[in-house]
Amino acid sequence: MSPLAPHLLALASRHPVFAVLDGAHFENLPVRLQVAGFYARPLFQGRDRQDPTASTQAPWLVALDESSQPFRGRPPEATIPDLLQILGERPAAVFWSCDDGFDALYRHLRGLNVILYPKVALTTYEARFVQGEEVAPLFRHADANVMAQVEPSLGPSNRARLFGPAQALSFVPAPAWRTKDVHVAIAEAATPPRGQLRLTPEEAAAIARRYRQGVAHLIAGGYAPPYHDRVRAAVLRAANYEIDLMEQLEIFVKLDLAYGPRFEHEPRYAAALAQLQALDRAPDTRLDYAAAICRKTASLL
Repeated sequence: MSPLAPHLLALASRHPVFAVLDGAHFENLPVRLQVAGFYARPLFQGRDRQDPTASTQAPWLVALDESSQPFRGRPPEATIPDLLQILGERPAAVFWSCDDGFDALYRHLRGLNVILYPKVALTTYEARFVQGEEVAPLFRHADANVMAQVEPSLGPSNRARLFGPAQALSFVPAPAWRTKDVHVAIAEAATPPRGQLRLTPEEAAAIARRYRQGVAHLIAGGYAPPYHDRVRAAVLRAANYEIDLMEQLEIFVKLDLAYGPRFEHEPRYAAALAQLQALDRAPDTRLDYAAAICRKTASLL
């Protein structure tokens, strides 16, 4: 049985509990929720629906206590097992405890769909295309992996902004970001800032560190145990070259394994290091050139 089941049932005995599921992790989440008889609403609406996939890819807010108005249906003892069966092992749900009810939580979560991210926390290449001091990315707050990186990285005021009317949130991320069976966060007394959730540079940096540590764990898991430390070290070192995406990090790891630990610091691969350090160019381009230089140099040895 999922560790979420007893936790959520105990929580539901004290507070109304709601689930937010990330549609991007499912084949067709709206249909699955409808077939299972859940009362649910997508958190992307209006202009969001110009994209025909918006509804299926959207986060969906799901009521887990249907016995109260206006649902008049199943109690949590019935809905929670059914929802966890849909969820399976996916890190694709965040559970919110909110005494103010469905509508209040819905309005709050709609306000979290887009956040403000500081330009100074972008890579050198990304920052070239940003005119202002911030960008406004989608916040995948229904993804347990994302929340495992974001929630513990926030300061008191932004943490209060994240919680809004909720008393607690719970989720189970993938093992790479998991420190306990169920991650439980409790709201604390703090005054939230007005407007959108606006990350500080320090918060953005903390999120980036947690992301990279988790990705290092994920990538290392694809190799035999004797290579784990070396792979993790390569992923962490790639931060020096602003290489962030999983696919790019996997390429960098393969270069490290093929041409030696810290290969780019070997004198014979100095030209590859120069390519990696050209931060105003796209990471894919820099990796392609660095790999070509390494292959050519190694063929001459």
